Amino acid sequence: MILSHLYLLLLTGLMQFAPWTQGAPLPACSGPEPLCNCRGTEIYCFQRSLTEPPSDIPADTTILRLERNRLTYVPRQVFSNLSRLRELDLSDNVIHKLDVGTFDGLESLVTLKLEKNRITSSTLLDGTFRNLRSLARLGLWGNIISTLSVNLFDGLTNLEEIDLKNNIIEALPVGIFSQTTSLRTVTLANNGLESLDNILPAIPDNITEVDLSGNSIASLNRDGFARFTNLATLFLGSNGFGDLESGVFNGLDNLRNLYLDENRISSLASGLFQGLPNLGQIWLDNNDLAELRRNSFGDHPLLASLYLSNNTISTIEPGIFSSFPALRKIDLTSNRISTLPDGVFDNLAEIRELYLSNNMLQNLDEDIFKDFRNVLEIKIEENKLKSLPSGIFRGLQTLKRLDLGGNSLSALPVDIFAGLTELSRLGLSDNNLEIIQDGTFENLPALKSLALYDMDIQNVSCGTFPSSTEVEVTLDCTCRLKPLYACPTFRALGFRLICWKPQELYKRTLDTISKDVLKCITSSANRNQGFGAGFAMPLIMLINLLVNSIRF
Repeated sequence: MILSHLYLLLLTGLMQFAPWTQGAPLPACSGPEPLCNCRGTEIYCFQRSLTEPPSDIPADTTILRLERNRLTYVPRQVFSNLSRLRELDLSDNVIHKLDVGTFDGLESLVTLKLEKNRITSSTLLDGTFRNLRSLARLGLWGNIISTLSVNLFDGLTNLEEIDLKNNIIEALPVGIFSQTTSLRTVTLANNGLESLDNILPAIPDNITEVDLSGNSIASLNRDGFARFTNLATLFLGSNGFGDLESGVFNGLDNLRNLYLDENRISSLASGLFQGLPNLGQIWLDNNDLAELRRNSFGDHPLLASLYLSNNTISTIEPGIFSSFPALRKIDLTSNRISTLPDGVFDNLAEIRELYLSNNMLQNLDEDIFKDFRNVLEIKIEENKLKSLPSGIFRGLQTLKRLDLGGNSLSALPVDIFAGLTELSRLGLSDNNLEIIQDGTFENLPALKSLALYDMDIQNVSCGTFPSSTEVEVTLDCTCRLKPLYACPTFRALGFRLICWKPQELYKRTLDTISKDVLKCITSSANRNQGFGAGFAMPLIMLINLLVNSIRF
């Protein structure tokens, strides 16, 4: 993989300096050595060090890709004979000049990509995009645009999406989208916006998606989005604003996806999300939330996903999720949760994924998952669990992935996984398990992967590990495994036991290793051989491969 990447990098460097353009424009598809890769009506001229568009482009061309060249100027009517062209990619050049009429004749053009150039406000003259009546998608991101003329997009009646992210736009003139009656998506991410006062008035009422993420918006006004009654997706992540007042999202009756991630929200005002009857997903990860109160959310019968990872949540009010009957995913990863209130997940029959990893949970009630009739994945790794009730997973017939690694479990009830007929991946690594009772992993017909590494499992016998030939077991290969060599089925069993530690045996199967090679190493010493949960060997292998690949 690394060798192929290095080869591509070298090839790219050579291509950047290839002497393909000298003097007059070279023919795109004709001659003994055509400049472009011409595949029927699709012409690929990317990364050819072109300083101007090639000549002889067939009139029936539908796709023309000229990205990653050295174009600085695209003259008037250079594409005028390409009336069937539907996609034109001019991205990743150094274009700083476009003429009025540059795109004349492109009456069928649907997608125009001008991103990652050196386009400034003075590049985009009124009439630059004239007559592009079929244009639906316009990409202008990654340029140096600070202002836009109010008439710039006149005539683009079929424009549906415009991407202006990664520019330096501070304001949009009211009326700039007055003729783009089909516009549905506006992207203004990463422009350094500090306020929406000079942005929102220019956005059309019928917009369905607005991306304002990655700016420096300090606050949001009450009723600021109220006229966007068709808005379905609103990106406000990575701005840095703090707490929001109730009423900020008033009027958004059709809002389905709300991104508030990577801000500084420490508390949710009562009723903040009320009046959003179609809300389906909320992203609140990477904020400063310390508690979850029921009155912060209100009733949301369609809410399917709730992302709350990487906060400082330690308190969850009982019943907070009971108003979300359609909830399918809860992500509470990386918080400070030490206890969960009784019945916190009651009546969540539609839940598919529950993530509680990297918290401070010390115990779980036996019936905490009792209503999870459709669950697929539960992750509770990196907590402080010392034991689990024997019936905690009872009834989870649909569960496919369960991760309990990185806890302090010292024992497992022999029947704890009974009935998990769909379970395919089970993670128990980095616990304090020394004894695993024979039969613990039997009757798991769908099991394919079992992680038991970073543990000092003792008293290993022929019945310690699953008898199924379909299960791969990842574990530390130490002298504790020597009794397995006497098992009648050792050849089949050893083929499925894959070494995680020590480093010199990484990824080896036990059947290929002499038992005399196995060393007696404590679990703590074994852990210290790598970075965290066993990343040392993969990292070392990658470094060695990289070093060897660049030697001359």
